Amino acid sequence: MDLLVSEQYLKAVLPINDNTDYKLLKLHAEEAQLKFILPLLGTEYYDDLITRFVAQTLTTIETNELVPALKRIVAYKAFARLIMTINVAIANNGVSNRIGQYFDSTDKQSEIRQLQSEYNSDADFWTTYVLNILSKYPNSFPLYKQTSTNLVNPQENTQMSGGWNVILF
Repeated sequence: MDLLVSEQYLKAVLPINDNTDYKLLKLHAEEAQLKFILPLLGTEYYDDLITRFVAQTLTTIETNELVPALKRIVAYKAFARLIMTINVAIANNGVSNRIGQYFDSTDKQSEIRQLQSEYNSDADFWTTYVLNILSKYPNSFPLYKQTSTNLVNPQENTQMSGGWNVILF
C-alpha cells in the first residue's frame, strides 16, 4: 500500500523516538489512511491522488495545502491507535497496562483516553481544513464530488470517527 506518510514524517510530527516500533505505527497509518482518508475523498479522487502522489505529479494546491493536511490526519489517527496498543496488553488474566518492560493491572485508561482524545481532536481539525479546501476550490478537485459505482463516495462529514459510505449494487 502506498502511504502518504513516511517513517521520517511520523517521527517529525509525533512525540515518538527511535524505540517506537515503526512496523506497528505503519500498520496503524495504513488503517488510518483507509479508514479516514478514503471515505473523506471517495474512491475516485483517493485513487487518483495516491497515484499522482507516488508519481510526484500533484497540483500546486494539492502539494501545498491538501496533502500536508491529509498527512496530519493519518499521523494523528495512527498515533491515537498506537497509544492504546503500546500501553495495553491482553493476557489470560485480562487487560494490563504497560509500565516499562512490565505489565500492571493499574488503571491508566483515563490518561490513555485523554491522549487519544487530543490526537483525534487534532485529526478532526485537519479533516475540517481539508473539507474547506475541497469546497473552496471545487474546480481544482473535479474527481472529489464525482460519484460512481465504486464502493466509497466522499463523506462531507467532519466527524471522522469511522465508518464507510458504501454503495450497494
